[in-house]
Amino acid sequence: MGGKRSFLFDLKAEYLIDRVFLYPTGAANYFVVWQETNHTGVYSNVALFEKGNSKPKWKKRFSDPDPGQIAVDSSVAYVTTLGMVCKMDIASGEVVWMKDSLFDPLKSRFKKFDKPIVYTNTVCFFDFPIRGRKNKRDTIKVNDQTGNFVR
Repeated sequence: MGGKRSFLFDLKAEYLIDRVFLYPTGAANYFVVWQETNHTGVYSNVALFEKGNSKPKWKKRFSDPDPGQIAVDSSVAYVTTLGMVCKMDIASGEVVWMKDSLFDPLKSRFKKFDKPIVYTNTVCFFDFPIRGRKNKRDTIKVNDQTGNFVR
């Protein structure tokens, strides 16, 4: 407390920002995921900010809410939202692979994800259990290179 403060970046929104996750990707860059609410809906945003700059180097918007914690492995990040998992290139913001339409409202599956776990060739995405409705954590295993499901 009381240490030197510095301006990192500026998240601007029309109404409300919440669920912010950030990961430093070097001395001056931050990979940031956040949820934004405005007069048309709720979205998940992903961007790369340079420290001290109010405009991101790049920004992507996903139409689904509920972004989860990110996992970073070297130059890529694994991002989740409601029923969606993807692998993104941090420097360019390009989506390497994406699996979407995973949310099942009848079974409450893949509504909100825990932090992904990255193994050598596989990435595991775990959904959160729902107290009193669903105690089992459903899992999605994806081949890290191809984005194909692994059994």
